[in-house]
This record gives sequence, C-alpha cells and structure tokens, in this order.
Amino acid sequence: MSAGELVEAFRTGRLGVEEVTRYVLQQIEVLDPHLHAFVTVTAEQALEAARHRDAELVRWRRGGGEAGGGGGEAPGPLFGVPVALKDLIDLAGVPTTAGSRVRAGHVAQASATVVRRLEAAGAVIVGKTATHEFAFGATTDTPFHGPVHNPWNLEHSAGGSSGGSGAVVGAGLLPVALGTDTGGSIRIPAAACGTVGLKPTYGRVSRHGTVPLSWSLDHTGPLAATVADAARVLEVLAGPDPLDPAALGAPARGLVQAAEAGATGDLRGLRIGVLADWARDRIHPEVEQAFRGALRQLGDMGAELVEIGDADLPPAGVLTLVNRLLALAEGGAYHAATLARRAGDYSQEVRIRFELGQFLLARDYLLAQRLRTELARRAAAVMERCHVLVVPTLPIPAPRLGQATWTPAGAEPEPVPEALIRLTAPFNVTGQPALSVPVAVGASGLPLGVQVVGRVLDEATVLRVGAALEQARGPLPR
Repeated sequence: MSAGELVEAFRTGRLGVEEVTRYVLQQIEVLDPHLHAFVTVTAEQALEAARHRDAELVRWRRGGGEAGGGGGEAPGPLFGVPVALKDLIDLAGVPTTAGSRVRAGHVAQASATVVRRLEAAGAVIVGKTATHEFAFGATTDTPFHGPVHNPWNLEHSAGGSSGGSGAVVGAGLLPVALGTDTGGSIRIPAAACGTVGLKPTYGRVSRHGTVPLSWSLDHTGPLAATVADAARVLEVLAGPDPLDPAALGAPARGLVQAAEAGATGDLRGLRIGVLADWARDRIHPEVEQAFRGALRQLGDMGAELVEIGDADLPPAGVLTLVNRLLALAEGGAYHAATLARRAGDYSQEVRIRFELGQFLLARDYLLAQRLRTELARRAAAVMERCHVLVVPTLPIPAPRLGQATWTPAGAEPEPVPEALIRLTAPFNVTGQPALSVPVAVGASGLPLGVQVVGRVLDEATVLRVGAALEQARGPLPR
C-alpha cells in the first residue's frame, strides 16, 4: 500500500498502526538477509511509537473524529506510515555509522530536523538503511557493511549512495525511505530499484543532523513507492530551519494536488525540454528505448516537446566535473582532522578521494564555485523556454555487483561509477529539483528511470509530469 492509502486505512479503522508495523518488521526479518539493506532495525522503538499512534486514534475518534473536537489531534499526513532513514541521518539514541568504521560506536544524541518533522507528521521510524561510506559513491558497496542487493535481481547493484533506501522501497518493504543526494544519490538507487526518487530544490529541506559530504551540493529527500507519496513527504519535510543556514524559508504546499493533477494524464499547456545531446551520449540501448517511449507518452498527453542541446546547456560532463571538484574539496575539508588521526579506518576508495580533496588549491575551489553560479544562471535561462527538462536518470541499467566498467557502442569503456552520476550530478550543481520516475522494465529484467527536472522551487510541476508518466506506464511488470 502507498503511504496515502495507509493513512486513510488507519484513519478509518480498517488497519491498526501496530498491526502494520509488526507486519513490516516481520517482512524485514525475512527479506533483508537477501537485500542487506538495513544497518539497524529499531523494532522496539517502532512498536512503541505504533502503539502510541493507535492510542492517539482512539482519542481522536472519541472526540468525534474531527480536528479540534477535544479528543486529540487529527491524524497527520504520514500518520502510522513506516519509514526508514539513510544511515547519515541522526535518530536519537541510535547509531549513525555513515557506512564507515570511523563512526563505529557513535550514537546520536538528538534527532535530525527531518526526523522530528516526520515524527510530528505521525510517521513510525523502523530503522536505518545502508549508505556508501560517507555517501561518497554510487554503488553502496563498502567494506564496513558489504553490498546492498537490487530487489529486482540480487546479482545487481541497488545503486547509491542511498542504496539501502532504494532497495527497501523497491522490494515493497516500505512505502517511503529518506535518502541524501550530492551527485545523484537519491535518483540513482531510485532508477536502479524501480522507485520514485525526489531531490528537492537546494535548501528546500534542512540538513541539520545529517552527516555532510558537500555543503554546496547536499540535498535530503524521499525515495517512495509513488509520486504522490514523494509529494506527501516533501510537504512534511520542507520549510525553514535556523540550524541549517542554507534552508529556505518557503514551505512546500499543493504538491499532492499537483501529483493528483498529473495522474489525470493531461499535460496540455506544458513545454517539456528534451536534453537531446545528453540523451544521445553513451546511452545503453535499453535506456534509449525506454526514454523514447516516455517522450511519446508525454507528447500523447498533450505536452509540447522542445529540444535542448549543448549550445543551450553545457555538456553533462562539464557540470559533473564542477560537482566532483566541489565534493572533493568540501569533503576533504570536513574529514581532514579525522583523516590525520584515523586514516586506516576509511576504505581505500573513499580515503583517496578525501585526501585528493585536500590537495586542491583554493583557486580551484573558487573557480568551481564561480562555475557553479554561472551554470545555475545558464540553467535558469534554459528554463525560461520550458517548464521542465527530461533526460534518462542513468545511462545504463543497474550494473552487476562489482562491475567496474561498461562499453558504450562505438566508444571506449567507461567506469561504472562515472556512468552512474553522469546525468544526475549536474542538477546538484544547478540546485534544481529533480525527480526519477520508473518508466519501463528493460529486456534485462531491470527497471529504467527517466529524470524530470524543474525550475528552482517548482517541485509542483515536476511532480505533475512525474505522476503523468507513472499513470501512463501502469504497474511495472515483475
């Protein structure tokens, strides 16, 4: 069931929160040994919260089932919904390992802002999911935890760095899990695991209480079973936070209604920019076929398709390079003191990246920041011509576990980690909202996603288009 359906079932008494929570915990116990997606399952805390939610419902019904009726608060927008957190996000009294031996034994003293907002909306937190070490990788395969397996094919990667969250939602264990996204870490596992993944506008959601990678690029957002669920969660998470200087003051309203409007399949009046050059550069045939099918569906629903080329927005590689420079420099700075003391506790892969970041010159970092500003300006100019952009989320289907490279037709082999971020990292640089929506299952039996990118602070239109694609696709064949 979706988050919205669960809330309605709890509100009407068709299901109990403790009943559903126990079922979810039982399913985690059965399936997670195959997925390897959870780092910590907070069963006792979840059941206690569930019983509290059921008691709240009893009080509310005794008061007539009306808000302000004297019988308790009305059920919130995520009332009773089981949710997991990427293990970068603090939950009071629970370890936050960030996927690294460096933080073994660390226990959060307070919950992150996003966790407090989830709980205030009625959610039940059931555990922490695996991340690539300090979120600096796209496969969620680290020595500290081991690989997370793709629920569609256990021999394939779940993507990363929020691979645990992608796997639990993709497996149907939960309707919602939180992730973070610095270069695609929500959208990559969403595409790999056949879920919806929403990176909001930069600053839309507070990052206080979340282990950082790059303060210029980090975003927090949902992976969800449906576009409407992603909208519902973002409405809860968004808003000002004095504890995060980058947090924007504007709340997010009307997002669920926007998704519902998109589900009618009417996109008349919308101009959709197709990143044609990006979508032709080293794209796997399965991905290309799925993307062309999505474009046909958008046109059939009344949208006007507008081609956007490299003359309008620079090649994806340019934006991805800026992303990498910023992440290396800022990640290296954050970890400098710990690296000096405990370098051996980092995996070799991530340690080398953070050490490299410490060798970047100040002028390189300042140049990357200037380019970030200019590229955001260029993107805003492009968005004056269209309401959203579309491009494949990933150029390849989910890779096999441990796969190092793939070979595009007529081109040199490309490292898999570089391929996975090639089409997602640019929008961390520009700060635009970006949504990955599954649109097809390829001949390989793996899901394939399309990315819908909007104007800054216009998640509503992104969700409308995403919901239209979801409706046109129908249920994914398993």
